Amino acid sequence: MEIKDKLKLFAVCRPHVIAAYGYGSGVFKQQGYEENDHPQLDLILVVDDIVKFHKENMEQNPNDYSFIGKVFYNISSKETIKGMNGVTYQSHIEELGSTFKYGVVEFDDLEHQLLTWEHFYLPGRFQKPILEVIGNRRLSSAIEENRHYALMTALQFMHDGNTLTDLYEKIVSLSYIGDTRMEHFENPNKIKNIVAASFDELDKIYNKKGYFKVEDDKITLNYDAISKEYLPAYLAHHLLGRDRLQGIEEYLTMKNQEESINQTIHGLKTNGIVRSTDYAFEKVKKRIYKK
Repeated sequence: MEIKDKLKLFAVCRPHVIAAYGYGSGVFKQQGYEENDHPQLDLILVVDDIVKFHKENMEQNPNDYSFIGKVFYNISSKETIKGMNGVTYQSHIEELGSTFKYGVVEFDDLEHQLLTWEHFYLPGRFQKPILEVIGNRRLSSAIEENRHYALMTALQFMHDGNTLTDLYEKIVSLSYIGDTRMEHFENPNKIKNIVAASFDELDKIYNKKGYFKVEDDKITLNYDAISKEYLPAYLAHHLLGRDRLQGIEEYLTMKNQEESINQTIHGLKTNGIVRSTDYAFEKVKKRIYKK
């Protein structure tokens, strides 16, 4: 069964979702993985109401949840369930001959984050290659806008003579600046591996006419066109009165640090201690053994 078909079958076996997107090393091959490696298949499920989804899903698919997770979803308010980033995760779900991990987020929250960068946890994920499993036109537009912001942000750091690889590595790196997982859990070569394995996908997304020319893999920037473009509202507000490059680094470091720590703690509540610990251990193994 093709990966997309497997992800879609998994999604439709849950309560109604508006959209679904696959991502990560289980969906897009990354360098550093052996042929017999089988990473979890990662999904984002977009729903109308996160509380209603989990209530129905605990009835339909109880094995998606640990004991701690079931208690958490049953006693918590919607605000508590959403947490800082608006997304909940369930992992280590054995189904269809694979292991799945999925995040659940409400449509309005995801669209708002993609268009404003008020929170960066999910927008950063959608700046890298994703597989549209169940599409939605409005979200497709918001994803494109988010990627445009990522390109404009990364171009602030580029100079004539940089390569496309330099540019794509900068775009991919935006969601890891200050992320505590990169210091302790993730493969230190993760950014290079993502770009090396997904260069063609990234090129389709970001090699846009008008902002730079490419000759012999070197880029020449159109500074005039770039200067007329805009950055997402929350980042732009942060840059007022600040050095532009330093301000971007500060903003993303602040967001990635705060939101990655918060999501790790939130995962203990939604996913349980055992499943969350297993997930962290897998990340540590990647850091130790992958090149």
